[in-house]
Amino acid sequence: MTIALLGYGGQMSMETASGSGTFVAILEVNEIKPPSPKPSKIDATHFQSPNRTMEFISGLIDPGDMSFSFNFVPGGVADTAIRAWIASGDTRKLRITWVNGPTWTFSGTNGGYDINVPINDKMTATVTVTVTGSTVVA
Repeated sequence: MTIALLGYGGQMSMETASGSGTFVAILEVNEIKPPSPKPSKIDATHFQSPNRTMEFISGLIDPGDMSFSFNFVPGGVADTAIRAWIASGDTRKLRITWVNGPTWTFSGTNGGYDINVPINDKMTATVTVTVTGSTVVA
């Protein structure tokens, strides 16, 4: 028997103001791409590296970017909150609540707000977040 889960029921939330600790749910989210941290690689090659082969050591961790998409409503709660975030230029906390209960909370800056308005389909928006610091898993 599988333990696979659907994403249905998950939630994306963002802080209403930097440092407020108050989160607002982004309504009608239809895709979340969580942060994908990757350690940087440091070239440690030297004149005596065996077999003329490059050597690397692990460096600091880049927490990566994340994004989420939702059904766009011009002037709606999400649109207004995201535009205010862009205007402020500040770092906000974001939270992913997974369908089975755990949460991932992390800080980030707004790295983009792309809106798509097709002629015969729903309007959508995608927010890209440049994550800064570690993700807190609870």
